[in-house]
Amino acid sequence: MPKAIEQSSFQQLKQCQMELIREGCTSVITYAKTEYERQIATSLKIKKHLMINSTLDYLIGLTIPLSLLRPTVIRECKRQKIPILEVKIDSLDALRLVPWDHISQMMVTYPVVLVPRLETDDKKIAKQIVNLWTFYCIQYRIQTEDSPGNSSWSKEALQKIGLYPKKGDLLVSSDFDYQLYLHKQTEENKAFFLDENKKLDYDKREPEIVALRDRIIKVNQKIDFNPGYGRQLVISTPKRFLTIDAAGKAIY
Repeated sequence: MPKAIEQSSFQQLKQCQMELIREGCTSVITYAKTEYERQIATSLKIKKHLMINSTLDYLIGLTIPLSLLRPTVIRECKRQKIPILEVKIDSLDALRLVPWDHISQMMVTYPVVLVPRLETDDKKIAKQIVNLWTFYCIQYRIQTEDSPGNSSWSKEALQKIGLYPKKGDLLVSSDFDYQLYLHKQTEENKAFFLDENKKLDYDKREPEIVALRDRIIKVNQKIDFNPGYGRQLVISTPKRFLTIDAAGKAIY
């Protein structure tokens, strides 16, 4: 499943993606950053130019300060097909000034997923911000997800963003991305393989083969970093395949 990455140069992009491919990743979420609304288009253009060299498939989101969380920015996200916004938050007072009602109305036709990013080291303030953020998202039925950090996004998060079922599963119409693992049976782990109730912990194992669509990009320890092979994932309709149960919830 897609992971989030940050990089600002080709060398950083290559190093980061080599590590992700080694872990079995085939697609990523990356963010363009902007401090001003008038620079959104430029920031996205710069990020797209960098990601042209990507081996992995990629989805471009946007990182903004809380002050930019307004209806006109949501409208621009719809126009640019940006389904995920990472919002930097450092103040409770600023959170109360967000026009939540107007944002909620703007998201009816393009429900952008908001990802809070706390910009404070004060644990007490951070907890208050999380509680207030959760309250507003529930109150105005706005979809939000916590950043998974270096882990993969959950299936429900991919459904909210609009990546599922294109990514995250092997189904009709999804990309044929897969990982193959080599499990050697020994006397020590023989009981493990005989017990069908046990599940392999793939998150802690390195796959022997990683494939993205019609190309194998990792075999054993050899990684095929092929700049330009990755495709941008464009989301026309977020939350399209979200289940009825999940859609009935405000944020979870």
